[in-house]
Amino acid sequence: LYQTCQSVVASSGETCRLGDFVLAQDPRAASSTLPLIGRLHELLQICHSPAQQRNQANWILLETFEVTGSADIYNLLRIQASSWVVLPALTCCVNVQHNCARHRCTGSAAVSVYEEREKTTKTTRRIEHLVPSDLILNTAQMRNATHVQQFCTQVQQLDRDWAIHTGAAAELNAQKIKT
Repeated sequence: LYQTCQSVVASSGETCRLGDFVLAQDPRAASSTLPLIGRLHELLQICHSPAQQRNQANWILLETFEVTGSADIYNLLRIQASSWVVLPALTCCVNVQHNCARHRCTGSAAVSVYEEREKTTKTTRRIEHLVPSDLILNTAQMRNATHVQQFCTQVQQLDRDWAIHTGAAAELNAQKIKT
């Protein structure tokens, strides 16, 4: 008999839930390769197995993602769904965001507010993502930095004089508009 689980504890000690983005090491890959980036899709546990006694999953189904380039505005890596893999364990959770700047996503969607499971007449705005599959890996996160930093890209240093001049010009222009 098998049972499905809602969460699993990664080797980092944190709880990863279905739908979370994670890093995992493919046991068939060389230890020097980058970890897999994936979204936790399903957790299966064999009833009465040693894994169940340790509160772990026997099989973890991940939708894997590959790095497809850089998100210019954020200077973070863009990722795209690529395949599926079954693994025995996870390394840690990671933060993945939508590339809103590229698609100019706005808070234009109005959704109903629920209070105590009852729909009210109140509404709130929600960000409407225009291309939901355009995702970026947040390598600036502090949590699990030792694992995530393997994906960091080199940031191009700005010319200091140019940056000061551009900032000062923008400030002067803003002051002119106010007066």
